[in-house]
This record gives sequence, structure tokens and C-alpha cells, in this order.
Amino acid sequence: MGEKPKRPGVRIASKLPLGTITESVIKRHIVTYLKFRGIFCWVQMNVGIYDASQGKYRALNQFGAIKGVADILGIYNGRPLAIEVKTTKGVVSEHQKDFLIRFQAAGGISFVARSVDDVIKKLELVDSGHY
Repeated sequence: MGEKPKRPGVRIASKLPLGTITESVIKRHIVTYLKFRGIFCWVQMNVGIYDASQGKYRALNQFGAIKGVADILGIYNGRPLAIEVKTTKGVVSEHQKDFLIRFQAAGGISFVARSVDDVIKKLELVDSGHY
């Protein structure tokens, strides 16, 4: 007999090791938590723009974009919020570090989060005035 047909909408399991969580999953959990709290936020897309005439992606910096912009941006209690999302083994690039430093120096709240718990702890520090 032939292969069993795939059901629509069912994704094949990834080839990641069991128990591995990706940045996109962490990002989705963080945004869900922030929205549940009523915090205005969005995921910042940092991908180039596809140029069909050239058949490739063009870098965003051609359009005035800044390298290293955080994954999640928003407003928390009237202050700008920037969260760079990484896995437990993810490395923050120099451009990302620079963005977070400059964002905070300009009065914003910025940090790296590897889980929803990291976000909860940071926002508790902000709420208590210790950030």
C-alpha cells in the first residue's frame, strides 16, 4: 500500500533535539504574556525586503533601518520597551548589545530574555523602581 496521506495543517516534527525550544517559540510566549498583561507590544521584523527585479533580499539598512533592533518592542507604563529574545545558548551580537545600551540610555527599558520568567522578573524590577 502507498504512503498515508498527510492531514492538512499538520506539521512534520522538526529535526531539533527533543526538548529544544526555538527563539520563535520563546518570542511567541513572551508576546502572549505581554498582551495578556495588556502591554502594547509587537514583534519587530528584522528581515530584508525581497526585490523581485534582482531576485534577492535587500538589506533593511537601505531604508534607514538600524542593525540590532530588538525582537520585541512596545510601551510599558509610558516607557519604550525593547526585548531581545535568545535561547539559553543564544549569543547576543555586538549590534544587538549596542542597540539595547543606546535604547536604555535614551530612557527606554531594554533587556535580553531567554524565557517568560526573565520578562516577569525584569518588569517586577521596573515596577519596584530598581531598574
